[in-house]
Amino acid sequence: MKPITILTSLFCSGLVSLSVQTGCFAAQANQLTVDFSRQTGPVYHGTGFLYGLSEPNVPNANVLVPLKPDVTSQKAPNGLQHPGGDEYSTFKDLSVPGELIQWISRFETSKVGAGLAYWHIDDDLDDLEVGANQPNSGWWLYKAYGDMTGSTVQITSPNPNGYGLQGIAALDQTRKQSSVIFGGASGDVTVVAKGLSALGISGDRAHATVWINRWTGYEGVADPPNVLSDVC
Repeated sequence: MKPITILTSLFCSGLVSLSVQTGCFAAQANQLTVDFSRQTGPVYHGTGFLYGLSEPNVPNANVLVPLKPDVTSQKAPNGLQHPGGDEYSTFKDLSVPGELIQWISRFETSKVGAGLAYWHIDDDLDDLEVGANQPNSGWWLYKAYGDMTGSTVQITSPNPNGYGLQGIAALDQTRKQSSVIFGGASGDVTVVAKGLSALGISGDRAHATVWINRWTGYEGVADPPNVLSDVC
């Protein structure tokens, strides 16, 4: 039996602890519970862009393809603006991972798609780039989402219908790998993984890696997320 790798991408400030539970436990504040025994369908990647394609090679393939967009809406040069209804986010949300996770987690749960809104300037993929083809921290959030494979699994947040800590969790049984993206809260966050026994995996065989992706501002180029913790 191969060990499962839990890849946890952190998009909030504070610290993370990961625990594997096989029985009952008491919920805590700022806690996400991931149940790997309850799959909710193939990863949908339900996001895209409104007016995000500025000109040839902006964004280029290296920037666009890893995000696996589901929908892209463009108007012809000097054409009429599209009617509303197929875009999401407020202007303050753009580029901010903790804000954007509020939207994409809900789209993935509902298995629907929409385009990220065009609020500011050209040539920045709806504020996921700084200038032409330079990623910011928002881009790295969408890259982590694009990297998800397999099926999503049930994830329970403290306030599923409100603002705050939200996330997406996926399990790829072929690769024996899972990933969890979460954010939207300050302070310490606890991620509880359960249901591994239903997959024939014991908690002492888990390998957990946590990355942190810090917001770099609306116009700040971001390096790849840093490893915050790596525990076998």
